[in-house]
Amino acid sequence: MINIPPELIQPGLFANTLGLKLPPVTCVIWDKRDSFDCIVILDYDTTKFTYGFGTATEATGSSHLS
Repeated sequence: MINIPPELIQPGLFANTLGLKLPPVTCVIWDKRDSFDCIVILDYDTTKFTYGFGTATEATGSSHLS
């Protein structure tokens, strides 16, 4: 498990660019992300009340909120 500080995440940021901003120990895991069957991304600030339609998550068909 890795933690990406929210201040590093910006709209439109590519995964490779994000990887360049991560600490070296985290980069080792981040660079292997394509070898995992599943990657779970959590956003502790988003709720079912603040989640908006038309987001990138919805566009990918991954917009399942409980």
